[in-house]
Amino acid sequence: MVEWDDISACRGQYLDDFYPENNVVLKSAKDICTECPVRQACLIASIPERHGMWAGLTMSDRQRMRSRENIVLAPNDEDVAAYRRAASEGWRTGDYLAALGSLLPPSSAARILEVSGVGPQRAA
Repeated sequence: MVEWDDISACRGQYLDDFYPENNVVLKSAKDICTECPVRQACLIASIPERHGMWAGLTMSDRQRMRSRENIVLAPNDEDVAAYRRAASEGWRTGDYLAALGSLLPPSSAARILEVSGVGPQRAA
């Protein structure tokens, strides 16, 4: 079974572009995310991630998003696993809003998908 991260545009790319030491993300890395077919799933999986660029969002972008939506994360890997499961569920069903809404209030889930420029539904 193909999972969303199996077909990501960044798969096979140079990882240092997405996890730079100085936290300055290259435009070329952002461009890869912009055209990625699994950006919605990646966005959901990225919420608890504290490093790197995911779904075209830097770690600072994600921190602002978490602050704006009052998202408090567990200090361990529990949230990372929960958000990855939600990303996979959204990918399987095509309903990213419901998948993210299983972890966050529906209004926060909708705002995250909308404000980040990533729609709540997978393109058919």
